Amino acid sequence: MGFKDFLGDENAKKILTNELKMKKSSGTYLFYGKKGVNIFEFAINFAKAINCPEVENDYCDECRVCKSIDKKIYADLKILDMEDKSVKVEQVREMIIEASNSSYEGGAKIFILNKVNKLNKESANALLKTIEEPVKNTYFILLTHNLNLLKTIISRSSLVEIKPLSYKKLEVTEEIYDFFDGNMEEILESKNIKEFNNNFEEELSYENIFDNLKNYIELKNNLKEDLKDIETKESEMKDMSTQKIKFKVNIIKCIIDYINKKRFLSELEIIIFAEKLALEIGKNREFLRDILYIFLLKKQKIEKNIKNLEKLLEIKESLNYNVNVGLVSYNFFKNF
Repeated sequence: MGFKDFLGDENAKKILTNELKMKKSSGTYLFYGKKGVNIFEFAINFAKAINCPEVENDYCDECRVCKSIDKKIYADLKILDMEDKSVKVEQVREMIIEASNSSYEGGAKIFILNKVNKLNKESANALLKTIEEPVKNTYFILLTHNLNLLKTIISRSSLVEIKPLSYKKLEVTEEIYDFFDGNMEEILESKNIKEFNNNFEEELSYENIFDNLKNYIELKNNLKEDLKDIETKESEMKDMSTQKIKFKVNIIKCIIDYINKKRFLSELEIIIFAEKLALEIGKNREFLRDILYIFLLKKQKIEKNIKNLEKLLEIKESLNYNVNVGLVSYNFFKNF
């Protein structure tokens, strides 16, 4: 196992292999790509390739180092997800201090920052100072689906764009690929679920979206917590991931049904739908943005020409600021 067997953008794999051949003593990389592209997997595999003692400029996936990195328990691997509310500014500062310390394992220290675009200005400036003069044998891998971050961080990083694979490369039908809008992570998760083979065209009333949202959010949060627990059995994680993708499929079906029936709904029904959606999602702005984005994608495919598209995009993007989630949901569906 190595880069050649890893399912991902071939050009990105070639770039990373060339980087390894250059034998750099340290570095900062910015991996980016559209939502659903497996940039985190690329980061983990690159971390393995940097430290794997068995294979030069690649990774074996069999040694203690590779297995420890896979399990996120390698002493010189630090992962911070900036979307996780439990991550504090102090932890970012601690990571920066830790970067100047000696390696625990004797190899390279790897720091992976997921959703780096969510760093606040203070943390971003502190990170910038660190990557300007990186300590030997220290690598920062920054991950983002959105290049809206400090231009100086971008300029100090080696940019690696990771592109999505085609439906042929993923070995799924074009219909399944379109159903998930090319989201690689969800397509790969669904591939091994046998009952999905002929299940994508089945309809589901939009009124079922609330229960499915509730279950999806609950499972997603549970999975995030269980990832921190090395005692969690792999089979349990797999079962939870399977359930999560099933709820996501149902959510997409409900969205498609809403779009098809929206013209028959009264203004009151639309208001109730928007309020219930906001209530179910709660204060999770990022997740509401994702849901509204799916509504727009599916509407574009069904109706081809969307009226008020710029207005709808503006409303969706307003979730980046301190605005009322319920009001955003109401305005979006009022103009939808």
